[in-house]
Amino acid sequence: MTSFPLFLAAAALILSAPGPTNFVLFAGGAGALLKDAVRFVFAALAAYLFAIGALRLLGAPVAAAVPSAGVALRAALLAYLLLLAWRLWRTPAPLRGPASRVGPRQVFIATLLNPKTVVLAFAVFPSPAGDWRLEAGRFGALAVLVCLSGGVWTAAGALASRRDASARLVPRAAALALVLAAALIGGAAMAGGR
Repeated sequence: MTSFPLFLAAAALILSAPGPTNFVLFAGGAGALLKDAVRFVFAALAAYLFAIGALRLLGAPVAAAVPSAGVALRAALLAYLLLLAWRLWRTPAPLRGPASRVGPRQVFIATLLNPKTVVLAFAVFPSPAGDWRLEAGRFGALAVLVCLSGGVWTAAGALASRRDASARLVPRAAALALVLAAALIGGAAMAGGR
C-alpha cells in the first residue's frame, strides 16, 4: 500500500475493529485506574510496534522456510485467548484496581499474538520496506492510531463498568468475545489449511 492516506485508513479500520487486543483493553478498562489504563495502551503500542517490526524483518523469511511456524503461532494464540477468557469469566465484579484479572502483561501478550499484526505487517505496510524516513513516518502514524484506538476501547470498558449491572457483565462479555475471536481465528485457520 503506497498511498499514505490509504495506509492511514486501512490501519485505523484494522486497529479499531473488535479483536483480541481490543477485547482485553475493554475488560482491563473495567477495573482500571487512570494510570493503569495508560499502561494498558502503552503495552498494546509496544507489542504492536515490536511484532510488526519483527514480522517485517524476520517473519517473511521464517514463514517461507518453516511453514509450520504459522500453525504453531496460531495454536499459541488460540490457547492464550481461551485461557484469558476463562480468567475473565471468573473475575469477581465489580472490578476495581488490583482485583482486575487484566494487566499490561496480558494486553502485551494478546497484542503480540494478535492476527492483526500479521495483516498490518504484510498487507498494510508497503512491501518490501522502502525509504527509512517513509517507514518511520508510517510507524509514527501507526503509534498514534494504536493509542487512539486503545484509549477508546479502554475508556469504553471503564464507562460500561460504572453501573453495577454493567460492571458484572463487562468481564463476562469480554470473555465471550475472546472465545468468539478464538473460534473465528481457528475456523479461518482450518479453512485456510484445506
